[in-house]
Amino acid sequence: MMERILTLELFCGGGGATAGMIEAGCEVWGVDIDPACGKYYPKQFAHFICDDVFKLASRIELDGGRFLDRRFLLAWASPKCQRFSRMTRIRGEADDHPNQIPATRALLQQLGIPYIIENVPEARDFMRVDVELCGLMFGLDLYKHRIFECSFPVVQPPHVKHDGQQEFSVVGRLVSTKRNGGAALYQKMKQAWPKAMGITHINVNASTSDGHNMFSQAIPPAYSKYLVQQFIAWRNSKI
Repeated sequence: MMERILTLELFCGGGGATAGMIEAGCEVWGVDIDPACGKYYPKQFAHFICDDVFKLASRIELDGGRFLDRRFLLAWASPKCQRFSRMTRIRGEADDHPNQIPATRALLQQLGIPYIIENVPEARDFMRVDVELCGLMFGLDLYKHRIFECSFPVVQPPHVKHDGQQEFSVVGRLVSTKRNGGAALYQKMKQAWPKAMGITHINVNASTSDGHNMFSQAIPPAYSKYLVQQFIAWRNSKI
């Protein structure tokens, strides 16, 4: 049996990235403060803990006090992106959301293991961008650009030219605003989301406890699978 890479995932959400990590060979312990995420979080090779990421170190009761004693080989963190997202800025609500990236990085560095931080491109002023991924790089029918800070070497895949033929820019919004077919088109569009994202374990109507769509907040598993494979190649080169 393949030895799985013990991975700590912070701000795990419903487990979009988790699915890709599992496919790449990880056993994942995911942490999120929202209990709604536990309903959809993968069950095989994955474990969900509902807690505040920033208070983990003081939670000695977790898993009999053995949680952070585990020999995690990799950490993944997706701090909340609302402060930086385009829609939040359009609504003028950016100041209502904290910038969690600096505190997240400090926590990961304190753990002392290789790490990956993921966020939206608009957060690049607060991250070192080691790689930027797009759905077209993996044959998906959407863009959904995401940037990543990695504490180990990674290879930037070629950025496929956007030719306007893709159905989605991000899940939940059509590329062309001219395609306005009302509620009927919206329902048809939602049926295409799982294939566009490569996610089948999260219901497209799933909501977080604060009412946001959980599915659209996830990232395609292809992204995390690729980065874990990069980690494995780097780790093997050091052995």
